[in-house]
Amino acid sequence: WLQYLAQEFFGKRGFDRPPELVGEHHAGGTTWVLYQTCLDERPVDIAFTTYRDQTLMVLMFSPADEHDALYRDVFLNAMDSMDGLGGMGQ
Repeated sequence: WLQYLAQEFFGKRGFDRPPELVGEHHAGGTTWVLYQTCLDERPVDIAFTTYRDQTLMVLMFSPADEHDALYRDVFLNAMDSMDGLGGMGQ
């Protein structure tokens, strides 16, 4: 998925640079692997986890001046709100 996004994101423009592994986020009993990159000098945050043999992704493309607040209030919250993924697919 990472390679596909790097080449095909935003109408095949791709990212400004390859996504970089920046850590993990533990939420609701699962571990999300976190990556960061940018497009037109704007931050792109990507998170992946697996659930029932499927890859789940959260991706956020944000204005640089709003990145920190959006990362905390939207990106991390999206992963936290899945609460163990118990409600996924129901």
